[in-house]
Amino acid sequence: SDEWLSGKQRLRRIRQRENLKIGMRQHAGHIQWPQVFAELSALADQLVLQAAAMVSQRLKLPSYGDQIGIVALGKWGTGELGFFSDLDLVLVYRSGGDDIEEQRQMERWAAELIDLLSDQTPAGRVYELDCQMRPEGSKGLLNIELRPFLQYLQQRAEEWEWQSLLKARVLGPCPWLETALETFFCQQVLPQRQALLANVHRMKDLIQKQRVSAEGQRGETGGRRV
Repeated sequence: SDEWLSGKQRLRRIRQRENLKIGMRQHAGHIQWPQVFAELSALADQLVLQAAAMVSQRLKLPSYGDQIGIVALGKWGTGELGFFSDLDLVLVYRSGGDDIEEQRQMERWAAELIDLLSDQTPAGRVYELDCQMRPEGSKGLLNIELRPFLQYLQQRAEEWEWQSLLKARVLGPCPWLETALETFFCQQVLPQRQALLANVHRMKDLIQKQRVSAEGQRGETGGRRV
């Protein structure tokens, strides 16, 4: 509809306008980079919540936070978004029963949200969304019910998926999802936090050593050619 298309354009104009304002303030020296990252992350929160409200209204589904929640991950989760960052997220809903129709509605909600934010228009896109962190990756549901989500984390998730939870944040007011993830984090993740962080640092050191080694080999090759 015209109203839907108008909403798409409005979200894109807001992102462009606010990005420009933040960039100009940083360039003028009024704010430093940590505040830039924080403001860009807050802007993403605002725009995604607006988009979620638009989708719920269009599909006549409960408002965001009542039945559907979003887990922000990566730089978005920690409030460190850059000007060109995409958004890492997992979409979760709570079910009133094992209703196949409800699952279809939740999948449609997720697809509509992704289209609203990521669709390339003459005005660009709002954000590129990365949903690959969800259970089963690209093979999994876009919007997963809370109980299977927690079961996956407990029983089948790999270590890197647990590590990603160290940067997780529930978007906006969504008490049921905040409580569920906080309980899981305290019972499952927190006791292993030091080990998870140690493995993160070990992996970073390995990547750095491989990079230095590759640069050294290129330098040696370049020297022989000269």
